[in-house]
Amino acid sequence: MRKASPVVSIAAGAGFTHMWLRPRLERLEQAFPDRSFRLLPIDRDEAPEMQKADIALRFGPHQQDDLTDTLVVPEKVFPVCSPEYARQHNLGAELDTDALQRITLLHLDMRDPRWLNWASWCRLSQLPPPPLERAFPYHNFPLLLNAVTHHQGVALGWSHVTRDMLASGQLVALGPHVTRKSHGYRLSVRNPDSAMIAPVVDWLAREFAG
Repeated sequence: MRKASPVVSIAAGAGFTHMWLRPRLERLEQAFPDRSFRLLPIDRDEAPEMQKADIALRFGPHQQDDLTDTLVVPEKVFPVCSPEYARQHNLGAELDTDALQRITLLHLDMRDPRWLNWASWCRLSQLPPPPLERAFPYHNFPLLLNAVTHHQGVALGWSHVTRDMLASGQLVALGPHVTRKSHGYRLSVRNPDSAMIAPVVDWLAREFAG
C-alpha cells in the first residue's frame, strides 16, 4: 500500500491565494513531488486555520523587531485597467485630476484599514479625492480584476497580485505608484526548522524575488 504524502498547508488572503499562489501550485508540486500542498484562502488573520497553517502569508503593517514573521513583499499599489479601456479613455502613463473625474473607479467593498482605497491612495499620491459616489464596489479581488479585464473601469492593483496579468498584457499599470515599506505580505512559519517546510519557504522566497 502506497504511503500517503505529507501535506504542507499554505494560508493566505483569498485574493493572493487565487491570483498568485494558485497559478504556481503546479510548479510547486513539481519541485516537491514527495509532498502534497493544501492552499487555504483565508482573509481573517485571527482565523484558526490561519494560525494552524504550516506557512501563513498575512497582509498588513510589519514591525521590524517582530521576529515571528518576515516581510517578503513590500506593498506597491497603482491603478490598473485593460489596454482597451486605457485607449478608449485616452489615459496616459499617470492618472491626474481630470482623469479621475471622468473614468469609472472600481473598488473592493470592504472597510479594512490595512488596505489602501481610492481615497487613501489619492491622499498619498497628492491628488484630490475622487468622486466616490460613482465608484462601483466588488466583494472580492479576483471578481474585481475580472471586471477590469472586461474594460469596465480602473481599479487599484497590488504589484505581486497583478504581476502575472501585467506580464501577459491583460492589464496595464498606470501611475502614480504608491509604496508603503511598512506594509506588505508577511510570511510566518509554524515549524521553521522542519526539513519538510524549510525548502518550501526557500522556494516561495525565490518566487517573491523573481
